[in-house]
Parts: sequence; C-alpha cells; structure tokens
Amino acid sequence: MDSDIEWTKTNRGTQAFIYKKQKYRKRCSNKDGSEISVCCNKSCGISIVLQNGIIKRYPQKHLHDELQHTPEIRNLLQNISTAYRRRSSVLPPIPKTLEDIVIPDSLKFLQNGDRYVTFDNPVPNRLIILCSSETLLALSMFSQLFL
Repeated sequence: MDSDIEWTKTNRGTQAFIYKKQKYRKRCSNKDGSEISVCCNKSCGISIVLQNGIIKRYPQKHLHDELQHTPEIRNLLQNISTAYRRRSSVLPPIPKTLEDIVIPDSLKFLQNGDRYVTFDNPVPNRLIILCSSETLLALSMFSQLFL
C-alpha cells in the first residue's frame, strides 16, 4: 500500500481516499484488477489508477484547489451533508405548479387559534392571502392599499 494514501469515506459512505490533498472515489474496476478512481470534486475530471492499493498512474494537475480541511472538518462536512439528505427525505416535495400547493389545516391557524390563511382561491389565478386578525383590522382602517 502507498503510505501517502489516507483512506476515508465519501459523503454517501462509500470508500474513498486522499492522496496529495485530493480526495478520490472509485469509479470502476478494470479486468486486470486495477481500479480507476476519480476526483471527488465534480468540476474536476482527473482520474487515478490503483493496483492492489498502489498508485499505477497519477495525473499531474487538478482543475481546482487542494483540500484544505483537517480530518475533523471533513467529518463535520460529511455529517452536515448526511443531515441535509435525511432532512430532505422527511419534508414534502417542493411544489412545481400552483395546483401542487396544499396548505394543511394545521398551518391555516395561528397558535392562539386565529385564522392566518385569510383567502385561498383555486386555480387558474390562485391567490393566497396570509394575514392575522389584528393585521386585517389595521388594514381595514386605510382607504388605499398598495400591493
């Protein structure tokens, strides 16, 4: 094994390694048993070839800066990425059209029970008005409103 290789994991948990301050992930295996790994930076197309953990071919120049993070920072960034991925799996999808917007009853009222969704008409020209009772009363005192 090459002593300059530091084994780690990608943000998705697959095996990766750091060599000369650049992080690589496995792309594929060749018939001769060697493995082609690519730089983890999406904008960089540099690859490196390993045979039994020993570097067979190494590129000269990357298209981006070197990794500047300590192992602790890399772990923190990995945990943040995992948290965002888990968070997105429990949140509802982002609506693509006005018809896709559904306001649940639990969000139509304030904590004190007052109505917050004052108006919500159906498509084609959907209009949603969010306003508390106090704000609606204050607005009713004006003769002109600018929207």
